[in-house]
Amino acid sequence: MVRKLLHRINFLSVNFRLSELHLHENQISDVSGCLRHLTCLTVVTLHNNQLTKLDKVMKEFDRMNSLSVLNLFNNPIAQEPEYRLFVINSIPSLTLLDRSEVTKSERDISRRIYRQVEEKIKDKVAFGRASQGPPSLYFPSASPRKSIASRPGTGEVANNFLKNSPSFATAEEAVNTRRLKKSLTMYSNFDWGRVPRIQERRRSEAQFGSPRIITQVYR
Repeated sequence: MVRKLLHRINFLSVNFRLSELHLHENQISDVSGCLRHLTCLTVVTLHNNQLTKLDKVMKEFDRMNSLSVLNLFNNPIAQEPEYRLFVINSIPSLTLLDRSEVTKSERDISRRIYRQVEEKIKDKVAFGRASQGPPSLYFPSASPRKSIASRPGTGEVANNFLKNSPSFATAEEAVNTRRLKKSLTMYSNFDWGRVPRIQERRRSEAQFGSPRIITQVYR
């Protein structure tokens, strides 16, 4: 008995409740528009076919949140660069791809390659993890030490605002020194008091002065 090989699979339009689909060892070259509605699939075998255009094939699986087993080996798409990582990134629910278990390291690498923006945001939020409290919850000290609050002596008040700063006799002297070390803020404006109004300029032939610039400096 001669087995007839499939070239197309456009006969699955009403089989939306399928959980497993075995189409391996055929002559299928394109699955566009044939699988996307089968959102209940958990196992798909398409190895030993003639599938090309990896991105179009992956588009058929983007709604399958329960797909855990997928075989695509011995297809032209399996020869494309980074084929395995691209498939793992496209179908996050996969646990077995081409008869090999999908590892955590493969998931991490695929995310770094294909989801760079999300990974950068993730790294900026609590160093890649959700914060559940102070660091002591994650890294408890072997021998926790009690923190003892120490207050400076009366003669050293406001004397240690900068590293290696000298000691001052009084707090006022230390504060004044600190104020002088702060950056300057300058604000300038025009004083139009010396310039007559336009009506006065028209009536008088006398020369008038230019506006004066007033500069104020703040620390």
